[in-house]
Amino acid sequence: MDSISRYFQDNPALTSVLGLWSAALLTIVSKEIPDSIYRWIKRQIIVQIQIPCTEDDFFRIVNWLESKGYSTGTRAIRITRSKVTAGVGIHYFIHEGRLFVMTRRKEDNKLSYRIREEIEIQTYRRSQAPLRRLIEAIRHFENGETTIISHWISEAWVRLNAQPIRRLNTVFIPDENKQLIHDSMKRFLEARSWYLMHGIPYRTGYCFYGPPGTGKTTLARAICGEFNLRLYILNLSSFTDATFSEALANVEPGSVVLIEDIDCFHESWVRDSANSGQIYKPSKDSLTLSGLLNGIDGATCSDGTVFIYTTNRLEMIDPALLRPGRVDHVLYVGAHTPETFAQAMAAYYPGFAVPEEVALGAGLTPAQLQQQVMVHRGDPQAVLQALRNARETRAKSSDFWH
Repeated sequence: MDSISRYFQDNPALTSVLGLWSAALLTIVSKEIPDSIYRWIKRQIIVQIQIPCTEDDFFRIVNWLESKGYSTGTRAIRITRSKVTAGVGIHYFIHEGRLFVMTRRKEDNKLSYRIREEIEIQTYRRSQAPLRRLIEAIRHFENGETTIISHWISEAWVRLNAQPIRRLNTVFIPDENKQLIHDSMKRFLEARSWYLMHGIPYRTGYCFYGPPGTGKTTLARAICGEFNLRLYILNLSSFTDATFSEALANVEPGSVVLIEDIDCFHESWVRDSANSGQIYKPSKDSLTLSGLLNGIDGATCSDGTVFIYTTNRLEMIDPALLRPGRVDHVLYVGAHTPETFAQAMAAYYPGFAVPEEVALGAGLTPAQLQQQVMVHRGDPQAVLQALRNARETRAKSSDFWH
């Protein structure tokens, strides 16, 4: 008898198969068993987890199954963001020698135009340990993408899509600024216990300012790619004080929250009808500065949150938002310098020896250079000639007006 027990311990896949077969058999005979007894027996032999599509782990599991090839043998497939993945139905896979059964089902919700789905994974075991190890393995799975999540007025956080990872070395800003961002982020992510030990809220903030088209949003995305973080995007105009705090409370710990064009945020004021009509007060239907600051500082804000604000006009931001503790680093993101222009050209045209006249790119925004590169793909000399022509045109125009 001991030898049989050891055999099953050494073959968890076989144990899982027999356990799930037992569960199926139990389902067949369950008509003769009272519901309460049936549910109790099932709980003793099956452990399971449900994951709704509103959770990031839902898409991690789908991508993980595809990367491992588990979904290639299934008879139910679907297209998810141009990828063939396991579709609605029942799927089987083995992890760490143990059989798992995944059921992907669609919620019938006629009140919402968005498709709601849920994944349920189960295996034969009384302990949660196999499922927890599976989830950890999936969470550490690197699929080369950054998850982009936005907030919808009626549906809370909604996963928009995932974009290919960008690293900091693909963003052309001065090397000293790139190093500052890398080192400060690394220190922050490794210092959670220090923050907690000293009673300091575990969050940090960056403010990137500069002209339009200089890559402030791209830099935020590159930070996510460099440190494998999710990117949450907020549009402040869609919030009240209450909904803003609620949204931040539902951000997954260790994520980046991006608020673009923070200089465009202004409180909405309405006429106070209780007075003479000449006094105004903040509108209850919009986010106030006090609500913004309280939400960022609030106790419900997730641990490890990195706030990134972008602006074209730093002087328009209320100083209270930029104080240390809310924003720890204010960084200018400007047009190309000769050095960053040379780096960008070398990246766009590998092997091309950038001539000494790199000053051609000084003052050019990354967006402007990218436009020229798209027009002259494969021809770096044409890019340089276009920049020379533009410089000559500006010089003639300057001479005319003087």
